[in-house]
Amino acid sequence: MLYCYGSTAIGSDGTLYFNAGNLFAVNPDGTLKWIYPTTGFGECTPAIGDDGTIYFGTSCGYPAYFYAVNPDGTTNWKLDMIDGYCRSSPAIGNDETVYFGFQNVFYAINPNGTIRWTYPMTAMIHSSPAIGDDGTIYFGCLDTYFYALNPNGTLKWTFKTGYGIGVSPCIGDNGIIYFVSTDGYLYALYPSNGTKKWQTYVGAGTSPTISQDGTIYAGWETLHAVDSTDGTIKWKIPADGYIEGGTPCTSYDGTVFYGSTSGNLVAVNPEGTVKWKLPIGVTCQSAPAIGEDGTIYIGSWDADDIGRLNAIGTGEPKTIEVLTPKQGRLNVFGVGLTRTPLGNTVVIGPTTVKVKVSHEDELINVTFKIGNYVYSSTSNPPYEWFMFQRFTGKPWEHITLTVTGYYKGGCRWTVSIPMWHFSLIK
Repeated sequence: MLYCYGSTAIGSDGTLYFNAGNLFAVNPDGTLKWIYPTTGFGECTPAIGDDGTIYFGTSCGYPAYFYAVNPDGTTNWKLDMIDGYCRSSPAIGNDETVYFGFQNVFYAINPNGTIRWTYPMTAMIHSSPAIGDDGTIYFGCLDTYFYALNPNGTLKWTFKTGYGIGVSPCIGDNGIIYFVSTDGYLYALYPSNGTKKWQTYVGAGTSPTISQDGTIYAGWETLHAVDSTDGTIKWKIPADGYIEGGTPCTSYDGTVFYGSTSGNLVAVNPEGTVKWKLPIGVTCQSAPAIGEDGTIYIGSWDADDIGRLNAIGTGEPKTIEVLTPKQGRLNVFGVGLTRTPLGNTVVIGPTTVKVKVSHEDELINVTFKIGNYVYSSTSNPPYEWFMFQRFTGKPWEHITLTVTGYYKGGCRWTVSIPMWHFSLIK
């Protein structure tokens, strides 16, 4: 599985569809249903029609295609786009017309794969469209304009911002359109004529999302909670790296979830405090999706640049914490001393790796690995391993200690600690 971009689309039967080089269909229990091979690379979130057809486009293919795939993984039809980039996730209208941007052309496609109309632009379209109750199609373009098109493909109005618009809009219950431009502002526009209601600086970044109470969440280095009525900022918190490409989403209780470039899935309480962070890889540029049972699905990349889909429950995560050796410190014979100048973890001499676990009644076991080899596994407290010997044959060696706690129900928590290790014992 290659890089995971975009978000996961969830079918009516719970099947999960996402792009990671090819189109993957995964059952709710995490088993693979099928893989649909594509020409090019899928970077957008698939859209699912009323009949279960999955729609998506690809980039960098020769040719690149826009695909319609049946729920069993067979081809319904595909539209030859010659080549180029499709970073605009499709949206489906009430009449099942499929709307998306490809390169510098906006398309309306009939469900049978024929082109209904096109609207040419002067710059690339990365923004995914949003469709109003009256059928108006809204999207941004890198030409600095935000567009509203009528269902017949004619221009309704445009709104100019200070820079290109590469992310997607959202629409409030009152019809107000919200979007973020690369100029850093979150805009609120009236749907009738595109005049501005307000604008608020949020630092560019993600597509905005609206919670049930009308709060808008958007940001980049900082997650902002914005009042939709007047654009005032309710609160803002550091985003744990960047929210790069991953639109936040909210659950029924108001919790905000997003993936960060630091590799965490972050859960934030409605009042702006961090509820928990869950490591899901080395980085994440995917948006979370929430299933009917509250399960959160989000893509990420691991240290080998391999993509993976993560399924996480909404409760407090089952975690482990490595108490010793102390990370970022000089550890001598098991004692954590001063912080190292570069923040490296250095271990000299024998040391006992000690682990603190949560939800101990649900823990199956804890494993201790160096590289790819498991040196110890324990199911009973104290969760420890005495590390004393060399692992590469050299007195000074650069190794990675990986500690994993396995829990009932298939959950696990992994902590990896790269370190410099010195031992006289072979």
